[in-house]
Amino acid sequence: MLSWGIGLGAAVAGCDASSFAPPRPPELSQARPLPIPTRGTSAPLPTPSTASSGVRPIELVVGRRSATDYQVLQNYARSQAGLDKVRIQISMADEANSAASQAELLRQAIARDPLAVVVEPSDPASPELAAAVEEARNRGILVVVVGRPLEGLSTAPQEASEASAAGSGSSSSSKTRGPLVQVVPEPFSIAARALTEAAVRNARNAKLEPAGGAVILIDTGCDPLVEDRAAALRQALEDQGISTIEELRFTGPSEPAREKLVALMAANPQYAIVLGTDIESFTIAYEAASDLGADRPYVVAGFSAEESGSNMVHAGEFAGLAVYSAERLIRKAINTASQQARNREVAEKVELKIPLYVSAPGATVPKMPTRNESARMRQLGTQS
Repeated sequence: MLSWGIGLGAAVAGCDASSFAPPRPPELSQARPLPIPTRGTSAPLPTPSTASSGVRPIELVVGRRSATDYQVLQNYARSQAGLDKVRIQISMADEANSAASQAELLRQAIARDPLAVVVEPSDPASPELAAAVEEARNRGILVVVVGRPLEGLSTAPQEASEASAAGSGSSSSSKTRGPLVQVVPEPFSIAARALTEAAVRNARNAKLEPAGGAVILIDTGCDPLVEDRAAALRQALEDQGISTIEELRFTGPSEPAREKLVALMAANPQYAIVLGTDIESFTIAYEAASDLGADRPYVVAGFSAEESGSNMVHAGEFAGLAVYSAERLIRKAINTASQQARNREVAEKVELKIPLYVSAPGATVPKMPTRNESARMRQLGTQS
């Protein structure tokens, strides 16, 4: 029973697991994806097909990530570009994750005359980043913004003015402004509501009192939208009448966070629910339940980058699981940019569906052995 949690925890080096790959777009079902090295390997990054050489690339400008997460993102982005048969160039904000550095990266991308630019804003309220996006659009370049909407963008007509065109270096006096497309996950509130409803139901099935309290685990270094998921879970808990809510934040190695959660749940036997905002915290929630054993039961649910935990939902071990991956959102943005550039019909706002799994009505808590049973099993394992 514990193999899923232990195996998953060992496989995760950052906030998303590299084994998760979203399905190919239906229209590209015959395309062959590029290989994706697993997280932590030193395999070289794949490159697009030589058939696309000389073609204007899609430029991807992302917010700051750890070196490991950035490599994983590059692998997924290049794989998607291979599926879409486009070239891609990827750049990342500096150590400070500043919007100013992103604006400069975007201006460098504009100078390379790309097919489109995909931007994941570090600071959605940055006027400098908004100005750089306007420069791209005034050059007739398609801009795809990923995640949070970018504030301060112009609502001017689709015809760029002569002054704007001249200021951006265009040789024409009037030029059609590039389209602006927003790629976002569907509202996290939808999944959060379903997850908390299932968690409350399972807690009551186990004769626990949900109003006793809940814990939200947050890997703060996970991805740009992790705080949005945390806020959605908190609101959903409050909507269920749960006012005692603790947030346990961490970044880096998971073991200290796991130890903190074990201590927190042991010291507060009234807490009935633990929710994870990402794959790392979801794994910690389950492994801490294993440490505490059946003597200290609680319900586990939350967001994960992997669908592999869905079988545990069906078995009643988890109350619910919602699948969200930052890499998957980036892939959706690249595919959207590719389709728009090929003059296919694309909406101004594109939502990424979040797969959701909830347990059966009679499910309760993870079926863990008691602490005495766990100690006996460990002793037998040592003797063997």
